[in-house]
Amino acid sequence: MVALEPSEARVHTGAPMGKHGIVGWMPGFHSNFLEGVGKPAAELSEEPRGVVDEWGHVSTPECVQWATKVCQEEGMMIGPSAGAAIKYACDVACRDEAEGKTIVVVVPSHGIRYVQHPLWSKMKEEAAKALPSPPISDKEADICQWDSAKTE
Repeated sequence: MVALEPSEARVHTGAPMGKHGIVGWMPGFHSNFLEGVGKPAAELSEEPRGVVDEWGHVSTPECVQWATKVCQEEGMMIGPSAGAAIKYACDVACRDEAEGKTIVVVVPSHGIRYVQHPLWSKMKEEAAKALPSPPISDKEADICQWDSAKTE
């Protein structure tokens, strides 16, 4: 069992809280299913605790990169936390000891929840250029906005 946290805020391993851009990962949040919750940071370490065998971490830029990659190459609209999960699962799968094993990754949520996140800005710009503008909502405008008989 691998648990992830932002590289910029590794509070579960005793590092100080830092700012990160991984939406959905609460800053400074300690999971209740772990041993040692509530202990001072100095008493924590990178050793496994509770049901966690390994503490992994992924940076905000890596999360965005992987969320974008998965969307473009696999057609899965995912958010930054899912990008982190998939990125780290791929890292685990590349280890020698993972050869021939099945790696299961939990994708935290759908990307539709994060459409205002900067990770979608390039794709939104591309879509705005490629797609026609939405129909006119002016109630005084002609009902028919496009006439297929007219070609230009």
